[in-house]
Amino acid sequence: HYTFQLDNDPALIAPLVDLIQQMLTGIRFCDSTERMHVGVALEETLLNALLHGNLELSKEDADEARKLLRQGIVAECIRQRASASPYRERCTRVDVDLTFDAAIFKICDQGPGFDISHAPRKRDPSTLGKDEGRGMVLVHNFMDEVEYNASGNEITLIMRGIRQSSPNED
Repeated sequence: HYTFQLDNDPALIAPLVDLIQQMLTGIRFCDSTERMHVGVALEETLLNALLHGNLELSKEDADEARKLLRQGIVAECIRQRASASPYRERCTRVDVDLTFDAAIFKICDQGPGFDISHAPRKRDPSTLGKDEGRGMVLVHNFMDEVEYNASGNEITLIMRGIRQSSPNED
């Protein structure tokens, strides 16, 4: 079990995702494709926790911030919100539970949450053609289970694994 606390700095997301992927490799939890899926799911949920949760950015500002982050640029709206109260006092907690049978990731922001009835559902064909929420559609399809708390500021991702045997094991 590991617990991490992230300030509202998008530069903290990639190193945490990388560390978790290394841990999955270390215990031979899953193959490289599934590790990539975990990485995409974690990055998406951590960005949502930061942009929509803790910083409460509008959809438009969050979309623009994501585009800039892909280019290695931190958007001004992130800088402004992250330095203003009450946003600067907020953080994202990440609980990671790894066993040979399951990887459980709980991401909790300190924002107001959202209406979970609008969350995409696994393999829902109506979500496939939409631009909005595409990242969360991927999360739901990459993870075996996705659960939200009632207020919508905490998400739990569960991936069931099969231990990968090493070349020396029979």
